[in-house]
Amino acid sequence: MNYQIGKVCGVSGDEILVNVIDYKTDETGELGVPENMTVHLSSDSGPVPVVIGQPGTFVVVALPAASLLCMVVGITMKEGRYTAGESKDAALTGALLLDPTSRALVTVPVGTIGSVGTFERGTDVLPTVNAPVFAASPQLVSSVFASYAEGDFTLGTLSLQPDQLAKINLDSFLSRHAAILGQTGGGKSWTVASLLQKISNLKQATVVLFDLHGEYSEAFAKDADIISAADLELPYWLMNSEELLGLMVDRSESAAPNQIAKFKEVLQSAKETPDENKKLGICQTALKIFH
Repeated sequence: MNYQIGKVCGVSGDEILVNVIDYKTDETGELGVPENMTVHLSSDSGPVPVVIGQPGTFVVVALPAASLLCMVVGITMKEGRYTAGESKDAALTGALLLDPTSRALVTVPVGTIGSVGTFERGTDVLPTVNAPVFAASPQLVSSVFASYAEGDFTLGTLSLQPDQLAKINLDSFLSRHAAILGQTGGGKSWTVASLLQKISNLKQATVVLFDLHGEYSEAFAKDADIISAADLELPYWLMNSEELLGLMVDRSESAAPNQIAKFKEVLQSAKETPDENKKLGICQTALKIFH
């Protein structure tokens, strides 16, 4: 965690901007990031290459009494300008000036690493500008996921670290609302199927899946009782008026208000004068009071 790659240059909302330092060496050791965006961190088994700036990777930002683990979500490169004095000196000496470039990472905070190495989601403190930023070693990332190892439930592996299992606390996951988001073709359905397959393999596990588009019948054909929507019948009396309106009326149509008013009128009339009431001899006055 002591390999510095940059400094915080801006904090806005939930984003932390990191200015990447150019690679150099001095009496204290290596510093900064080479042009190939790869640094080598020392470990017990030797130098470990770590890619800096790849979206989905992590960096560590220094805080006054702890560290902040941040995920990289973007990277930019900008061309800088020389000062008037530098340009004048170059003109006098005949030196050729190349436009300098700067690299910046866009990161979002994930959690706080305490002084003893414990990880906690979220943070109460954000860094200030010029706070040093360090490369996150694979060992650090492993220790973070190890804090969610209870139950030994994993979603898979990290794409950028194939040896690292992406573990979650299943009890916390199932006891809260969750959403799987992504663009079309990004693998949302595959992720849902893989997650539910792992859950269904647990002892005494029961999963109820509402498959509105018929996507998952093949994924669970051997391990599930599949009930087709065509085999279900819902009696009209099981629904209230709003649910019936949702089936009968398209509220986006311009004539929807008139349709809703007429529907309510017909529904009230049907409630007051059904054939069943006539057979039972129920008077209209009593029926109106009941409704």
